[in-house]
Amino acid sequence: MTLCFVSGGVAGGVRNLDRCDESVCRHKSARSVARLGFGDAELAKLDEIVERKDEVYEGPPPGMMKIEGKELSDQKQALNALSEQWKKERLRKEFEQSKLFGWTDRAEDLNCRVAMFGLFTGYTTELITGETIPQQVETFLRVLGILRQ
Repeated sequence: MTLCFVSGGVAGGVRNLDRCDESVCRHKSARSVARLGFGDAELAKLDEIVERKDEVYEGPPPGMMKIEGKELSDQKQALNALSEQWKKERLRKEFEQSKLFGWTDRAEDLNCRVAMFGLFTGYTTELITGETIPQQVETFLRVLGILRQ
C-alpha cells in the first residue's frame, strides 16, 4: 500500500512532515510530496490525481448532497424499519433479562449461585460439626418434624 504525505490540500487529513531529506523528497511548485520508499509509479499516480483534482472533487461534499423527495422518503422508511427492528430486539432482550423463573439465563445463574452457596455452607458445617451433608439434611428434616425417629 502506498502512503504519501502531500502539503497543498490534495488529500483529506493532510499533514506536513517534520523532516524532509532531499534524497527522499521532490518539490513541485506549491506542493511537496514526501516519498517514503515508494516507486515512481505511485508518484505518477499521485501527480495524475493532483492534475485532475477538479475532475475528482466535483460537486458538494457527500454530507451536503441534495436528495430528491422520493429518495429521501425511501431513506426515512428504511431508517424507521431499522429503528423498529432494533427496538423490538431491545425489548425482547430486556424481557428475557427480567424473567427470574423458567429456562432463562438469569434463572440459571441464580440457581447456580444458590447451589454453590449451599455446597459451601454444607462443607463448612461438615468441617465444624463433623456431620456429613446427608446427615445434615437428616438433622434438618428432623428439626422441621418431617422425619421421626
